[in-house]
Amino acid sequence: MKQRTINKIKRILSGVIFTVLAAVIPSSILLADNENLLYTYRDVQTLAGGVTYEKSTRLYKSGWLDVYVLTMDMNNPNVSFEVIESKNAFGAKETVNRMAASNNVVAAVNGDFFGSGNPKSSMGQVFRGGQAEQAQNYYNASEKKYAGIFLDNENKAFIDYVVSTMGFYNSNDPVIELQAKNKVTDFSKPVYFDRNAISTTASLDSNFRGLYKIVVSDGKISDITGAGETVTIPEDGYIIVMNSSTAQKKLSYYSVGQPVSFTESETFVFRPDKKASEIKVGISGGGEILRNGQDVSNGLIIGESVRNPRTCIGVNKEKDKIIIVAVDGRGKSIGATHYEMSLLLKEYGCYDAIHLDGGGSTTVAVRPEGESGIEVVNTPSEGSLRAVANGIGVRNTAEPGSLAQLNVRVADRYENYIFNNIGTRFYVDGYDENHNPVAVDTSKIEFEIEGVPGEWRENRFTPSSEGKATVTAKVGNVTGKLDIDVISGAYTIVANANTKALQVGQSTQLSAYFINKDGYESSLDLEDVEWSVDNEEVGHVENGWFVATGDGTATVTASNNGAYASVMIGVGKVRQTLEMFEVPKDLYMMYFPDDTGVTGGAGITGAYINTGSNSLMLSYHFNGNETTTQAAYACFERAPIVLPENATDLVMALKCDGSGNLVKAVLKDDNDREFLVMLEEEMTESNWKYVTAEIPQEAVAPVRVDKIYVAALSTTEAQHSAVYIDDIGAMVPKTPVNTISGEFTDYQRRDLSGNGGANEQDICVFGQTKYLPDGTKESVMTDIIGAMKRNARALLFVGDNNITSDSTDTVTLSWRNKYETNSTENVSFVSLASNNGSLRTSSPDQIRWLQGFLESYSKNNVVVYLDKDIWNNQYSLDDSRENKLLHDILKDCKKMTGKNIIVVSSTGYRNKAVVKDGVRYVNLCGMSTTDTENMNSYAYLRIRADENNMYYDIINIY
Repeated sequence: MKQRTINKIKRILSGVIFTVLAAVIPSSILLADNENLLYTYRDVQTLAGGVTYEKSTRLYKSGWLDVYVLTMDMNNPNVSFEVIESKNAFGAKETVNRMAASNNVVAAVNGDFFGSGNPKSSMGQVFRGGQAEQAQNYYNASEKKYAGIFLDNENKAFIDYVVSTMGFYNSNDPVIELQAKNKVTDFSKPVYFDRNAISTTASLDSNFRGLYKIVVSDGKISDITGAGETVTIPEDGYIIVMNSSTAQKKLSYYSVGQPVSFTESETFVFRPDKKASEIKVGISGGGEILRNGQDVSNGLIIGESVRNPRTCIGVNKEKDKIIIVAVDGRGKSIGATHYEMSLLLKEYGCYDAIHLDGGGSTTVAVRPEGESGIEVVNTPSEGSLRAVANGIGVRNTAEPGSLAQLNVRVADRYENYIFNNIGTRFYVDGYDENHNPVAVDTSKIEFEIEGVPGEWRENRFTPSSEGKATVTAKVGNVTGKLDIDVISGAYTIVANANTKALQVGQSTQLSAYFINKDGYESSLDLEDVEWSVDNEEVGHVENGWFVATGDGTATVTASNNGAYASVMIGVGKVRQTLEMFEVPKDLYMMYFPDDTGVTGGAGITGAYINTGSNSLMLSYHFNGNETTTQAAYACFERAPIVLPENATDLVMALKCDGSGNLVKAVLKDDNDREFLVMLEEEMTESNWKYVTAEIPQEAVAPVRVDKIYVAALSTTEAQHSAVYIDDIGAMVPKTPVNTISGEFTDYQRRDLSGNGGANEQDICVFGQTKYLPDGTKESVMTDIIGAMKRNARALLFVGDNNITSDSTDTVTLSWRNKYETNSTENVSFVSLASNNGSLRTSSPDQIRWLQGFLESYSKNNVVVYLDKDIWNNQYSLDDSRENKLLHDILKDCKKMTGKNIIVVSSTGYRNKAVVKDGVRYVNLCGMSTTDTENMNSYAYLRIRADENNMYYDIINIY
């Protein structure tokens, strides 16, 4: 997918933290504006000239909050603020992204509140072109509940309440109370329509039966229609539409040729001198949230103190910017209260603001920078897009112009780094002066680089040294620049396939990427990879795809400049046995019909076997001279046979009885839906055979075998017989046992069995110590501490433990599920609280404290320790975003400061080391073992550090 150029801002917080053996956290670390904010990450894009979009991902003490912000500069003559509606039918509800696409806007959000039913119009007002195109009668008359946002002819935006009143009069007294203007309602009260809404009533008549219309032309009634008659709205007039019940009561007061009049008024509450004719566009919403920069709670506020998904719109103090702020809620994002939304709105410059519809309606759609189509960028709370009555759209009205801007980007990654001595492609996106996309003739792009030497080949640059550099792309007089980092070159290569299990005729895309010595990754161009297959009878490679041609297993190898890596791919299916009936099963019988004497039985027997010692006998007795189906079921519900989640077919051995009857299975999926599958359509033989039934694709895994039955569609004579079933299994895709990849050996992992130098210190680390049978624990602990104490400046125990300096005679740190910082002369230590699966809920402020400590107060060598391995899903933090957050904090620190960072965890049963983006992660299993007689897994981590460098090794105790 094409990478978008995004201005990414990560908020790194700092504070004064002094450490001796524990952290001292002053209250000044708390943020002045919002002490609950722990971390902020922003993506900012320019959608068009004068229009920006930002996604802000924040972690508060209460949880994650995803914030979406659209800002429109109304001083830009090409920015148009619009009310958008369905183009398919007037009053029809539609999802925001569909409305946005059909209205050709660059961004859109949901708009006004609306009632149930489709079609049905929004509740409030819509202003366009100097008039209220849509309104409800007596709107805001008795109570000012629904505020709106309006843009006047001077392009000044403002918030106000508008009171709408309207009447329809005949020559005598008013006899009809109107419900609305240009709105699709239930028509229990008459509704006014003119050509601003529809030209004929065809769409109304197709959705509402029996509507009556009064047609008005040039101030007189020109027609009064019968029920359901479709009419055309006069160009010099309007119509009044009502249902049959209202027509029965009111139409007798009116006649063709009678003079009538329609009156309306729209009064702005805060600006009584403002006229509708001065309004370019406007839309109603809910209650106020800000007025004159102050928090207010006026009008309709839904769930004021409850965190919900919300959409709000506001204007700045100067009234020349419109700002839309939306938040996700009821899921991974916690949503916001009314007051919390006011804080967000003020943060983004709002002075006056109101609520729009929210909850499940909250939808944000944008045309991302560099793309041509609209896409939804938020996560609607209901899991799917809700159809809404209208929306607010942002249009770039400028005609596409000539090339004026160039954006340079690195392929396939947001971080702007490339590898030394490896070719990397640079891509260029073009825009006109209003940021409309402009196609760029790639043959006319000239590339230059400043800062590092290297060689260009078209858009591909191969650097020959490390360092910081600036890439410049030029097309004529238009230039674009990108700052990059050239980091150390490829250390190893990794190969992969999208799917490692195929069927003959299928294919899968292959990929390969480099890893450098610090764990940074860089994808490989197809032209840089040479692919080979060890078994060409199984498949071959075409243009980066492996094409399966035969059953078997193949090893596909990617190579580049002497580095290589392989991936194994399986083609075909293998049979997996699930039940051989070697032990008794809890079965019961069912019969159809259940009241006509059909009988039978099921049980384990050794009389006939296909595999092993037993099989399942299913006996049955069917009545003679029956024209209806008879069946006997062996039911497995009490002891179901569960098929593997990737199973494609059910297979079993069946000893037929030559009766001509059929055999079927009843499968149940994870939603308890039943599926009947045919095993043997007609038993004409009396021998063992394997039968197969395809598992329906619509069945939700895991699928279980619920019943197996014999059925006769009709009989002439009574039947008493039995079939035998054995070796029930499933066909599953042939997945290779081994996955091969390139080997990675970390240059910071060294043999530390010898003594260190005069300026070096050894820190020894062990994992959890609580979970070993007491009979062996004492002697094992003596051996562990003895090995670790050798030449050690300090000992560190990670995970659950009760080790102290008293038990080691050496300076000892222990993980105690709390935030702490400590130091030796060469190494800083940071302990994180995490044993309930979350950094935030364990100790939320530690996320801020960690950032400040790393940035300002830690030494050049840092050891972070906790009881979770963020690179192992089984033992990681519960919140995947917290895992990424911790890694982002650490890798950003590494990038900005160059500090050496090792993260130590203690989980599971494996000792391992992983290098990611310059950060080392070591997991120690400690005393956890699946085999208490095997001591090979007992190992400790030895870290050796001087003032500037840090190395490590995992050393076995035994």
